[in-house]
Amino acid sequence: MHKLKSLIEGGLINELMGLLIKFKDLVKTCFNNDGKFERARQSGFEAFINKDIGAISIPELLACYSDKFLRKQGSSRENYETLENQARNLI
Repeated sequence: MHKLKSLIEGGLINELMGLLIKFKDLVKTCFNNDGKFERARQSGFEAFINKDIGAISIPELLACYSDKFLRKQGSSRENYETLENQARNLI
């Protein structure tokens, strides 16, 4: 559990969200959101997210990140929608 906490606090999920935004912008800017490039980007990102990385999977990290976010920020409708949008971007 300590390793899980350190990965979340270390910003792994935030880094993944940043990479996703960066690559979405790259496809948009350089390839005019061409469907083939967008599907390739999405497919590659999904494969990475679902890859087994050992004892802790990225989906488990996402679940813990979500739990921690809601506990810290409160479970208001606005915070829930923010978290839901972040999760949709990653999944």
